[in-house]
Amino acid sequence: MTKKLSALDSPNGEGVDSTDRMIPIKDAYFQLINNNVLSVDKFHAQDATENEKKESMQSMLATKTVPLLKFVQSLRPVRPDH
Repeated sequence: MTKKLSALDSPNGEGVDSTDRMIPIKDAYFQLINNNVLSVDKFHAQDATENEKKESMQSMLATKTVPLLKFVQSLRPVRPDH
């Protein structure tokens, strides 16, 4: 699976066959965290590796979380009585 990971945010151009598609590493981490395979708390643990402690991990989470929350909120119907 690691051969399919890419550091680019949008590694696939138009017309790329599905078998050749790359997965942005940010998306892979997000899904691992979202599905409780990885715990965000571990990134700040005393025994966390240097890679886990990197600020880029926190910024990656922030860049994915905010747009996702906005999208989810846009799906919820607005009810004036609530």
